[in-house]
Amino acid sequence: MTPIDSRVCKKTRESKIFGVPFDPANSPERLNLKRAYITHVMNAHQPSQVFLDPYDIIRADLREPPLFSSETIWFGKMPVDSWLMPRPNLNDLSSLTLFHADSFLGSNGCWKYALKVAQFVEENVFPHRPVMIGIDHSLTGGLLLALSKKYSNLNVVVLDAHFDVMKCNRLIPSLNHHKPDEDPLFCHCGNFLSFVLEKNIIQPQNLWVLGVAEEVLAKSEDGHETKSLFNNEEEMRKWIDKGVHLFSKQMVSSQSIRIDLSGPTYVSIDMDVGSLSSVFSARFMNCYGLTLRAFLDLLACVRRSIENAKVPLVGLDIMEVDIHFHEAVEAMPFRDYTRYIIRNALKVFLQDELKS
Repeated sequence: MTPIDSRVCKKTRESKIFGVPFDPANSPERLNLKRAYITHVMNAHQPSQVFLDPYDIIRADLREPPLFSSETIWFGKMPVDSWLMPRPNLNDLSSLTLFHADSFLGSNGCWKYALKVAQFVEENVFPHRPVMIGIDHSLTGGLLLALSKKYSNLNVVVLDAHFDVMKCNRLIPSLNHHKPDEDPLFCHCGNFLSFVLEKNIIQPQNLWVLGVAEEVLAKSEDGHETKSLFNNEEEMRKWIDKGVHLFSKQMVSSQSIRIDLSGPTYVSIDMDVGSLSSVFSARFMNCYGLTLRAFLDLLACVRRSIENAKVPLVGLDIMEVDIHFHEAVEAMPFRDYTRYIIRNALKVFLQDELKS
C-alpha cells in the first residue's frame, strides 16, 4: 500500500488559519449577552471593541511576539450574517429574539452554514491545511465534508466534554411535543457528530471522542452501558456500538487511552473539554472538565498518536471559545488558561510552521 504521506502534497502541511464568527445559540442567556453588548456600545457612544470574535483575540495574542514564521498563515474570516455573530451590529437588536433564533435552528441554519464553510475551504483554503477558529461546533461538520472529498479514510479526533449526538427537540423547547421517532432532523452544535455520521461523511470506527464528562460507567458482555448528564444514553450507546471510540474525562486524565489512527487525521478541540477547571471562556460550561495538566497532556498524546501512525494532520479547529466570558474573567481572581491552552495547541499541531 502506498504510504499516505506520499499522497499528501506539501501545501497540505502548510496551514491557513481562518475564523468563522458564527454564534447561533438560542438560549435566553446567550441572546441576553448579545443584547447587553449592543446596549453597552450604544450607551457608551463608542464603536464596538477591536475584538469582535475569537479569531481577533487569538491572532492579536500570537502576534507579539509572533508565534508563526509567516504572517500569511492568518487567512482572515468567512463572512457571517451580523445577527449571528457574538457581537452583532447595533441595528441587529430586533433580530435577537428566541423566536428568530429557534426559527434559524429549526430551518437547519447551522448545516447551511456548515455547507458554506465547506465551500469557503474548497475555494479559498485548499490545497493548504485548514485551521478554523470558531464558536459553534456544528461548523466542524462543514470542514469534515470538504476533507472527506479528498480523503476516503478520514480519521477524526474530537476533544470535547460532550458527545455531540443530542436529540434535536431537546434544543428547542417548543419541539418537545414530538415523539422520539418524530424528532425533526436539523443540525446544531449538540448533534453535529451524529449528523455527519448519518450522512456517512465519516465512519464510526474512524471517530475518537476524548474527555467526555458523561461517564461510561461499565461495559457489559452484550454491549455498552452509559450514563449521560443529558439523558442521552440511547444515542451514545448507538454510536459506540457502531464503532465510535469514546473516552471519558477520567480515562483521559489517567492517560489510559490508546488512539490507533488509520488514515489522514483531523483534530477538533472544543474548549469546554476544560470547562470550570482550566477554561472559563467556553460557550457551554455545564460540567467540570480537564485540569490544565491533563489538557496539555491530552494535546501531546494526540500529536504522538498522529506521529506514531505516520499519518498526516490534514486539518484542525478550535471551537466554542466565548469572547464575552473571555474578557469578563480577565478581571477575576482565578486563572483562565484559555489563551495559554490555545497557544499550546497551535504549537503542538503546527510545529513545522513556528517561528524559530
